[in-house]
Amino acid sequence: MIYDIRQIMKVNLTELCIIFAISRQAYYQSLNEAQKKEFELELIFQKIFEIRKVHKRKGGRKLYKNIKLFLDEHGIKMGRDMFFKFLRNNNLLIRVRKLRAITTDSKHWYKKYPNLIKEFIPLPLIDCGSVI
Repeated sequence: MIYDIRQIMKVNLTELCIIFAISRQAYYQSLNEAQKKEFELELIFQKIFEIRKVHKRKGGRKLYKNIKLFLDEHGIKMGRDMFFKFLRNNNLLIRVRKLRAITTDSKHWYKKYPNLIKEFIPLPLIDCGSVI
């Protein structure tokens, strides 16, 4: 946040640190932490993209299971819920396909009876009057 303000307003860092009551060290630590987090998320994104090249519709749980070892090797701490939040924010979740109910199987091997009412024309209703 301070970095953005500093870029927009062209204000001296010391003055900003005094205004926000933080030290210059804290400013640079937060800046380095933000860059590190961004780099880690980019690594994860590339790994997901690599896996999805082969398995296009691999879901979040299986992706997390496959990527967990990669996260541990690189010292990235990310739980399942944070991983799903990352997938959701980057539109990487797999949309569930709508399953349609199969109600009729016209190609079955049982005997098929003809449609008896196919050409049937019903008679018009006759109004009998009101009965009290």
